[in-house]
Amino acid sequence: MKSSDAELQGRCRELITRTERLQPGVRKTAGVGVDVPAMMCNPELKKEFEALATSGKIDELLKRDYDWLTYAFDGLLSDEKPVVLGSLQFIHGMIRNRSLPDATSPLAKEKPDIRKYRSVESRAEEYTFWAQWWYTVKARTLVAEWAKEPCAGTEDWEEALRSLRGGWADGKEKERYDRIRSFGKSAYPYLVKYIDFEDTAVGNTAVTVLRALTERQGKDQVTAATKAAIKAEWTRWLDSQN
Repeated sequence: MKSSDAELQGRCRELITRTERLQPGVRKTAGVGVDVPAMMCNPELKKEFEALATSGKIDELLKRDYDWLTYAFDGLLSDEKPVVLGSLQFIHGMIRNRSLPDATSPLAKEKPDIRKYRSVESRAEEYTFWAQWWYTVKARTLVAEWAKEPCAGTEDWEEALRSLRGGWADGKEKERYDRIRSFGKSAYPYLVKYIDFEDTAVGNTAVTVLRALTERQGKDQVTAATKAAIKAEWTRWLDSQN
């Protein structure tokens, strides 16, 4: 992990994640159904959630976060590491997409690190926070509105950026830009993600839209040689906003 070779670091990180063991028994430790409320999960839908989460299809789940969030909360109670990791990734994405103002969970700022959730205590604490949040009128009302509102996680970003390459002064392009603007800050991570896209025209459009939304100045052009550095700079800026 101390190697200067980024690829070697990545492989080591993957090995550590794969071999990390979780302490079992978190559901009992958390006192689910006694000290904290349980999530009322449909068994068949729970299997579907776990299948999608463990196969890395988090973005697909986030398109219907209002349907899946209780399954992600329940997933924190699993003794299976892939289920826990997928649930953590879902919750992190949900917070970022929805800009939840009351999310005091560490997942609001940090990308999930399974090593921090090895113990039953750490997972029980995370579950307790979300269980208490979910069973409030404010949370239920908020989530009920999500299905009616545009969400950054449901946008086809590649298609959107290709459509905006020539600008967005009027017509369908302006409607598309206005839709992206309506996402607020939750659009920023998706735009940053596409800066180093294989098609540099898409990357340049992502930067142009980011500048328009954030009013940040800059003239750097995205090329095959510069896209990594430009993405890294925008990533640092994005992290500084949290």
